[in-house]
Amino acid sequence: MWMAARFKEKTGIDPLTVSQTTCRGGSGTVHLSALPSAQPAGTFDLVVDHPCERFTRGRPPWRQETGDQVVDIPLTLRPIKGWRVIEVCRRSSHFGSVDRVAIRPGVNVALILPLGRYGLTIIDLREIMGEQGP
Repeated sequence: MWMAARFKEKTGIDPLTVSQTTCRGGSGTVHLSALPSAQPAGTFDLVVDHPCERFTRGRPPWRQETGDQVVDIPLTLRPIKGWRVIEVCRRSSHFGSVDRVAIRPGVNVALILPLGRYGLTIIDLREIMGEQGP
């Protein structure tokens, strides 16, 4: 039983219920939608229809829309086998990474960075997890 149904049962108050988990639409914006036919009537009052995810080179477009730049990962930093994590941090800051990607051989994933000077941390998961890797 959903939390809202439990709340109504205990208090007698019928709360406004909003589902954000059942609907992935084809539009490019978030909007209210009709209850999916697979859900019984009365399950939710409103359904928020989230747009389907879009990715370019494995990355969300909103980063570029905010002005960040696509930066190719040099071939010399890409893994030959297994997974590799590349983490980018600002040289002038100790507040965590600006971007982090996990890549595997043959996949063309890009970093997305604001202008600045950076340091890199490279982690080979095969070395951490043993020869099997993830």
